[in-house]
Amino acid sequence: MKNKGIRINNFGLSILAVTVLALCLIVFAMLTLSTAKSSFDHSKMAATHRTQYYEACNTSEEIIGYLSENGDAGLEEWLADKKYDLHVASSGNSYTWSVAIGKNQQLNVAVVLNGVNCDVNKWQTVTIGQ
Repeated sequence: MKNKGIRINNFGLSILAVTVLALCLIVFAMLTLSTAKSSFDHSKMAATHRTQYYEACNTSEEIIGYLSENGDAGLEEWLADKKYDLHVASSGNSYTWSVAIGKNQQLNVAVVLNGVNCDVNKWQTVTIGQ
């Protein structure tokens, strides 16, 4: 007579282990996708801000170039021709202006014209309208 022992079925245990493993992989994949999207959005925002800052710097450098070559003669007309929506205030040989950087920042610039040289006294990014 054969001795019948207790039979253990490992089939259910292996399915349970595979299911838990699959769920863990899915959760980690979702976390990775979420992190990647967040990093992409942050990088895109930083690139936009950097581009806006460089545009404001280029505008200010063009104004400094104009002042170095021509002084303030015809400055307002030159600004209108370039379609720059800003005002350059002058006091003697000192000039100040602000260029918008996006919606809530601006670049404040102050220069002193010494002949054909422009000495930059202020080149500052400030937050506005919080």
